[in-house]
Amino acid sequence: MIRYFTTWNSKLDAAYRDHPYFVRVKAKLLAGLALLVVCFMPINATKLW
Repeated sequence: MIRYFTTWNSKLDAAYRDHPYFVRVKAKLLAGLALLVVCFMPINATKLW
């Protein structure tokens, strides 16, 4: 599981290599937030069922 996050992090760093540090940090935070929302979607869907 740790390997998945490190490869994801390195791919994100490679995509934002030419951008400033703050932009890279914001991209990581946005991707983490999107992943968190996707993880909670099934829980909210079962509440509506």
